[in-house]
Amino acid sequence: MKRLMPKIKKKREMAMRKKASPEQLKMRAQKKATAIIRKKFIPDGQDYATMSFAQKIQLDKKVEKKKGAIKKIARKLIPQMKRDEAERLEKLKAEK
Repeated sequence: MKRLMPKIKKKREMAMRKKASPEQLKMRAQKKATAIIRKKFIPDGQDYATMSFAQKIQLDKKVEKKKGAIKKIARKLIPQMKRDEAERLEKLKAEK
C-alpha cells in the first residue's frame, strides 16, 4: 500500500480538478439534507460526534423515519450543490 500512495494521491488530485457528476451532486445533497434533519433532532448543546453510540442509534432511527423529508430537501439542495461545484471549479482555475 505504501508504494501505491503517490499514485493514489495523484489520481485524487486529478479527480478534484474534474466536474462532479450529477450522481455525485445528488449524493452530496442527500448527505447535507440528512445533516439538516439530524440537527433538528439533536438536543441543544450537543454534537453528533460527541454523542454516545446508543444515542446515535436512537437519533438515526428518528432520522430514518424522515426519508421523505430528506428526499424533498435533497431535491431542493441540488441547484445549490451545482452552484457550489461551479464556484469550486472557478476557484481552482483562478489558482492556476
